[in-house]
Amino acid sequence: MRGRRVRTAWRGGAGAVLGLSLVLAGTGPVAAAQDPFGDYAFAPGTRTVRGVASSAEAPVLDGGTPYRSSVRPADGALYYRVELPGGGESYASVVAVPPAGTRLTYGDGVRVTLRNPAGGFCDSADANAAGTLWARPLGAVVEQTPRPTGQCAAPGTYYVVVERTTGHGTDEVAPSLDAWALDLRLFTEPAPRTAPPASAPPRATSTPPAPPGGTPREREGGKGPADLGDAARVGPGTWRDRLRPGTTRYYALPLDWGQRASVEVELGSAVAGGSGGKTVASALRASLDSPVRAEVVSDAAFYAGTPASAHLDAGAPVAFANRYAGGGLRALRFPGTYVVRVSLSPELAAAYGDEPLGVVLRVAVRDEGRAGKAVTYPGDAGIFQVGGHGAGSGPEGERRAAAPGGAGMRWLAVGSFAAGLALVGWLGAWRLRGRRAA
Repeated sequence: MRGRRVRTAWRGGAGAVLGLSLVLAGTGPVAAAQDPFGDYAFAPGTRTVRGVASSAEAPVLDGGTPYRSSVRPADGALYYRVELPGGGESYASVVAVPPAGTRLTYGDGVRVTLRNPAGGFCDSADANAAGTLWARPLGAVVEQTPRPTGQCAAPGTYYVVVERTTGHGTDEVAPSLDAWALDLRLFTEPAPRTAPPASAPPRATSTPPAPPGGTPREREGGKGPADLGDAARVGPGTWRDRLRPGTTRYYALPLDWGQRASVEVELGSAVAGGSGGKTVASALRASLDSPVRAEVVSDAAFYAGTPASAHLDAGAPVAFANRYAGGGLRALRFPGTYVVRVSLSPELAAAYGDEPLGVVLRVAVRDEGRAGKAVTYPGDAGIFQVGGHGAGSGPEGERRAAAPGGAGMRWLAVGSFAAGLALVGWLGAWRLRGRRAA
């Protein structure tokens, strides 16, 4: 009788081991399942929030905390609440990530607005597909600028409003109506320690620094603006990576007061002998983004199998007074980790195969001699300094520990294997003890 109980217990234990094995085996594929938004990397510790149509129910976005949300064209205006401290300048960054492989139309994108509790308009920004009609991360930044007077100068409650915009023909492209992921961040620049310049500096009249030559050094771009470890850090020199069609990679470029950057992004040849091939329009798109993810400058290039380049000239050195200028120059307003963003069209796969293509970054940085006029911030300026925590270093610059195939999955696999061995050993000892008793 006891032997029967032991056999029954063993069968149950074996079933438990088998069930545990199936669960653990299922953990890998589930965690590593294809993300509809490709391999875009959100920051470690990202919290999920849901934007709502009523400002009274809006979720709060705290500074220093990364958030993830989503938006569809049918959602209309989605509200998020922020508490701005005043004194310095605050920036609400929204990176919209369309599902991988989505075909866009001209005008598809997001519109971001900053409003006060009375509904007053403070700032707005748009990010759309423009002439590059394939899925890639699109960023927009709105700001609260303290002014002596105005409806958006005081500290207190404000609302970040996000809407999907659609272009002509969107109704005929069903995937463009799907939800887009949103990467939401709130940054606050401290008030300067001393009185800053009150007008824009003269535009740079000198030629941009020439791109360097030399043998490229290997670099592995990050998968998002929060995925910038040392492996994605670039500086003056020549760097090389390999990108698959349809992917976007990010490279950290620290710039201090008075430094002017120029970057040439080259997509290497794909046809033996350089004889050329099928032309892909806007095959390469590159951008230079500020530490708060505002676009400074961008460029695109077509590709026909021979080398093609996009050129990013910041246009001026980093200076506090750039915030009073127009265009993308306004984003060159503080030091910190700027980001070179490189995207390849998915259409390259059909023309040249899905194998990674070589990408070379030629980075030139020149000191324009204005570093002595740098503005200083009281205390720790956070991301608004070279080497500050945030993009490229510290918590936000860490690679995702839980990325499929990354350290998080490796530790999960090790832990699961150890747990399985322990359970098998315990059941084996139990069975042996039962046999001796029988």
